[in-house]
Amino acid sequence: MPLRIKPPFPLYVDEITPDKIKATTLRPASVLFNIRMLTKYGDMSMGELVNGIYLFPAGRYICMLVKSKHTKLVADNMVLLDLVERPDLAYEMGEKFAGMDLQRKFSASYTHILYHTETHERFTLVVGRLPTDIEVFPLKPRPPYES
Repeated sequence: MPLRIKPPFPLYVDEITPDKIKATTLRPASVLFNIRMLTKYGDMSMGELVNGIYLFPAGRYICMLVKSKHTKLVADNMVLLDLVERPDLAYEMGEKFAGMDLQRKFSASYTHILYHTETHERFTLVVGRLPTDIEVFPLKPRPPYES
C-alpha cells in the first residue's frame, strides 16, 4: 500500500511517560517510519552526528536518535521530548548533555520549536506497533531485462 497520510502525521512510539513529556521508540520499523515522516513532512534534516546522537526539532518535539552500531540502521532508538510548556525542564536537560556542541544543538532545537508554533500540530504520537500493511519504503518494480 503506498504511503498516503494526511496531517497530523503519525509518529509511532512504544511508550509515553505519564507526564506526556517523553516518548520512546525502540522497534526498528517504527524508527524508520518515524524518520521518513519527519524528513518528508517535517521540513527537517537530521543534521550532523554529535557524540553518537542526532538531535533536531520535529514539530513540537525535540527528537533524539541514538546512532546504531548496525550498518543497516540509522538509529537504534528514538526519543521525542515535548518541552513546549516546560522551559524549566528544557533548561535543566540542556545543561546535562555532555559537550558544548550537543548543548548548543539542544538549545537551537528548543528555540526553533518555540519560534515555529505553526508546526506544533504537524505530528501526533501513536502508542503501539506500526501497522503491518504500511510499506515504509515502497519499492518500484524492476524494469524488464533487455539484452
